[in-house]
Amino acid sequence: MPVRLRDEDVTVAPSSPGTGNACASAPVALVALPHAPAAQGSTPSAGASGAGATVLVREVSVPAYLDGFPVVVGRRGSALAVSRDTEWAERPSTGATRVLRDALSERLGASRVLIAGDGRIPDADLTVEFFALDPQPGTLALQGQRCVPTPRAMRRS
Repeated sequence: MPVRLRDEDVTVAPSSPGTGNACASAPVALVALPHAPAAQGSTPSAGASGAGATVLVREVSVPAYLDGFPVVVGRRGSALAVSRDTEWAERPSTGATRVLRDALSERLGASRVLIAGDGRIPDADLTVEFFALDPQPGTLALQGQRCVPTPRAMRRS
């Protein structure tokens, strides 16, 4: 199911002076994915007890042609239209991983959300892959999948 991201869901900040092209008439705007909204009916510390299953959050996979700093703003057939005055503040895969990890930490508690290299053995392993991030007027349509193997399935591999 596609997810719709509205214009107001993306944070835009002007780049630092002197970092853009000296010939450019306006500085490049940097955009970053916003924090995930708080879970309904919970407070930020609701899952912070530390007890319970742990989950390893893998780097979110984004198509390589979209995982750069230029912001793709449209598509004409198979050709991509790239913004001339807007760039990602971080790679989309890094930003999506950050937002996902922070949202899970808020809901489950930071001690239960593991990252690669943590050294602990997780109870679950979360992999997210985006197949498409297609800009449309006023929205960003996301298509992807997620995989959370059960502990039994993880032991077989």
